[in-house]
Amino acid sequence: MADKDFSIYIKTCKSSEITDSEWSSYIYNFNKTFYKNFDLKYFKHKYLSTSDGYSFHSFLIDNNKNVVGACTLIPTLYKISGKERKIALAVDLFVLPEYRNDSLNFLKLYLNLKKIIAGVGIVAVIAIPNSNSYLYWKNVVKFKDVGTLSYWAYPVRLANITKRFSFLNQLSLIYAKICLSLNTIVSLAFNSKEKSSSYEIDVNEQFMNARFYGEYISIIDNDVSCYYKITDEDGVKTAYLIYARENGTTSYKALIKGVQMIMKKNKVDLILYIGTLRIFQLLFFRVPKKLEPKTLPLICDILTKENKEIYKDIYDLTNWDFGLLNYDVR
Repeated sequence: MADKDFSIYIKTCKSSEITDSEWSSYIYNFNKTFYKNFDLKYFKHKYLSTSDGYSFHSFLIDNNKNVVGACTLIPTLYKISGKERKIALAVDLFVLPEYRNDSLNFLKLYLNLKKIIAGVGIVAVIAIPNSNSYLYWKNVVKFKDVGTLSYWAYPVRLANITKRFSFLNQLSLIYAKICLSLNTIVSLAFNSKEKSSSYEIDVNEQFMNARFYGEYISIIDNDVSCYYKITDEDGVKTAYLIYARENGTTSYKALIKGVQMIMKKNKVDLILYIGTLRIFQLLFFRVPKKLEPKTLPLICDILTKENKEIYKDIYDLTNWDFGLLNYDVR
């Protein structure tokens, strides 16, 4: 469907309905906006490897068929109080600077998406906006806060992180190894495991195959499975531990195994776990808010009045199991 408006219009569609020319201009303008270098293969995997086999898109298109703005909703299966439900993740919102004269274009893109997902079983839309768009999502689009994701750190080479006092690297590396050994001993007596949450992603084989595609590294050791990826963050070689579970549940033992294998196979400066981590553990320490590289707010929009009553506890992060598994913000 298309909402004509002078020289530009909004097209809403499923991923399978995007034309070749729209893909081409979308990829070019997305990369231009976010300073990325993603290709068609990347986007098709991201948008087609969903619980429904597609995502929902809202494109701002000018008269020459150039995609100058976009917003995408990715449907994902969640377990809400043990029942299977769909929640959509809003991602990749942008409008080119020369088309921002109408400050409501962002809102129009989202509202058009809400129209086409009505009646398809999606109970809510969630997003993790950046600092530039957070207030817009809150004040204009009317999303509500759920909470802010926490950073959990395991420093390995402190001098590389702080960019000073080179002698700290050797000292911190020794400390990291000793700390890991002590945690291993503690976990033999207290292998705590995370309890089920009211809102948690449905981790099935299809989801895992789609989620950990490409650059991710896996660790499979008997009942423990871990996935991580390594990136360069302004000269700091950082390993993001995204998934660390024992028989499908996040556990102290699994976290330790993940850190052990990362340090054994990679020369990293820092290991990070981002998200909720509600278990007893002495391995990672919570990064103070003032030291976080950026704030990661989780916000939500419940789609119907009926659902607002049923899922009113959705706006409390303590009811969620949420982290980079749900959305890799890195």
